[in-house]
Amino acid sequence: MCSSLDGSGNPASATDALHLLSSDWPIQDSSSFLEAMEACQGVGNGTVTNEAAQYAFLAAAMDAGIAFEFP
Repeated sequence: MCSSLDGSGNPASATDALHLLSSDWPIQDSSSFLEAMEACQGVGNGTVTNEAAQYAFLAAAMDAGIAFEFP
């Protein structure tokens, strides 16, 4: 489970999003999933912005049919 979710149940950081993607994600073979994984890892490496990772995560959520709220 994510250690830090915001008030709407969305991951509060790229690290939390990466944890969700790697542990509980229903579709792990889509291109959007892989892009989200890479983007969230990139935030930690300083090569991807938080905003870009957020968009990648939301695209993966949409592809997986996961409900979410826009921040």
